[in-house]
Formats: sequence, C-alpha cells, structure tokens
Amino acid sequence: MGKGLTDLLGLAWQSVTQATPWPNHRPVDNQAIDAAPEGIHVTFINHSTFLLQIDGVTVLTDPIYSERASPVSWAGPERAHNPGIVLEDLPPIDCLLVSHDHYDHLDFPTLETLASRSPGRTKVITGLGNDSLIQRAGFERVSAVDWGDTVICQGLPITFVEVRHRSGRGLLDQMKTLWGGFVIETSRGPIYFGGDTGYGPHFSETAERFNSAC
Repeated sequence: MGKGLTDLLGLAWQSVTQATPWPNHRPVDNQAIDAAPEGIHVTFINHSTFLLQIDGVTVLTDPIYSERASPVSWAGPERAHNPGIVLEDLPPIDCLLVSHDHYDHLDFPTLETLASRSPGRTKVITGLGNDSLIQRAGFERVSAVDWGDTVICQGLPITFVEVRHRSGRGLLDQMKTLWGGFVIETSRGPIYFGGDTGYGPHFSETAERFNSAC
C-alpha cells in the first residue's frame, strides 16, 4: 500500500520525538586496504558504504562521507562514527553502485568529490531515474537500469535486483526513481548488496536466480 504525505510527516515527527541519542563514538582507526590482484577483499567504511576489491576490480557501494545525511549541512541525522577509510585514501574506483536516492545512500557532495578524481574511469550503476542527479555530480559513465538488468563493469556482471524499500529526496518526488540492490557475479560466487530493504520474497527469488543463499 502506498504511503501519502500524512504518513511521511508522521514518520518524521516520530523520528524526532522518539529518537534515541547515539553514543559519542566518533574515533575509528583507518582500516588497511589490501590491493591484492586476486581474490575478494571487503572493507566496511560506514553505514552502507563498502569497498570491495574483486580480482583486481575496485567496487564502492553507496558512498557517504558528509557529516549529515540531509539536504542541508546544519540539520538532519549526524554521523556517529568516522569512516573506516578517509575519502582521500580510497583507491581509484572502477565500479560505483548506488542503490537509491535517499540522502544516506546517495550523498551528492561525496559523489562530486569522487567524480572530480576520475570522472572518466568510474562506471556508476543505479536505478532508473537516478542518472541525471549522478551525472550532475560529474560522472560521465552512468547506467540507470531496471530490476533484473545486468551491466558488465570491468568484466564483472552486476545485476540490479528487487528489494523492498522506497525512494525520494523531498516531499514532492516520492517514489519517482527506482531503488534496488545488486548481485556481483565473481569467480568465487555471487556477492549480494541489498542497500536498504525490508524482508520479502525477493530474497529467495534472488537466491534462486543466482544459485546462492541470501
């Protein structure tokens, strides 16, 4: 069932009145980056941001480095932990996966910084309707796809798959762009990245398609 403006305002009010303060855990030691040309190495950075190094191909998911997940810098959910890898220490990114357009997953300032480093190198894969915003950040190679579509990035088949969520960056653009997760097919089996999702039959359907246990 679709949610209307009243539901969204109620959720926003609930998040303010019933919020539990985060503990002050800002310091994080930077994690080592293993640049081995073979195998799979996964580094957790923060929230849904993972650095995946797969047989020499570097993949980054939902990068957010802003202090707040918000359209403004002075309000909104604030960072509780420092990133596991500072932005300047990230290696060149071959494949960038953006699951949907919420501010804690599509962080425009971070995308601008990443695009300025290698606008022609990085291939961005995202859901339908998100391409124009990502291109405005400076990326030249953006594939906006539907559920079930597969894009080849540096030899890796990456499929955009269904998840149970929603999209929207404001009150007037709810459900206008597509959200989803990703399955990366590797020499050692599939890697599943769900972005944001509730529980549903899409887990078993994705597992069946890729012969895996999600």
